[in-house]
Amino acid sequence: KFLRIWQLPRGDSKYIIGVDAAEGLPDRDYSAAVVLSKSTMQHVATLRGRLPIDVFTGKLAQLGAQFNNALLVIERSGGFGQAVIELLKRQGYQHLYREGISNVSPYGWSTNVRTRHTMTSELTAVINSLELRTDDTILLDELMGFQFIDGKAQAPTDAHDDCIFALMLALVVRNRAALVRVGRPTAGRYADALV
Repeated sequence: KFLRIWQLPRGDSKYIIGVDAAEGLPDRDYSAAVVLSKSTMQHVATLRGRLPIDVFTGKLAQLGAQFNNALLVIERSGGFGQAVIELLKRQGYQHLYREGISNVSPYGWSTNVRTRHTMTSELTAVINSLELRTDDTILLDELMGFQFIDGKAQAPTDAHDDCIFALMLALVVRNRAALVRVGRPTAGRYADALV
């Protein structure tokens, strides 16, 4: 019910999962995770639901493991993403995006005025290029309603944009050329998680 998969993981393919976490209350935002193939830009799976944080995190860890230990890009602003990050670290999930390559770089992605512009620009470019492939009707519905309201890209008050934000997180990290540090600090080793 919460997980929809259109394409199973392939061999040693690399996947990125963008994650927009919510508090899990009825009639509020959904927690959403969008799985994107790094090489093909195919949207292969979506996890979406109003789930308690611990349940969502458990399903997210399973999803990441299923998709070849995918890199999880978790939006940490707003508090709920930070809780997911902490739970994943306690569970030992090691492929967590960090905003830098030092041991003190924070886990997750921080959405602010500057980064939100970058995210929406990436989304616009990918849509205009027709590179992204998806069979997710929920995501497509969200995209149809996504608009600028008072200068801010968002869904109207009676709609949702959780899958869009999860997708944007996956896109923006996929398109970054820099090396990123993944997992827990291990003797100064760096991994190119995106190439």
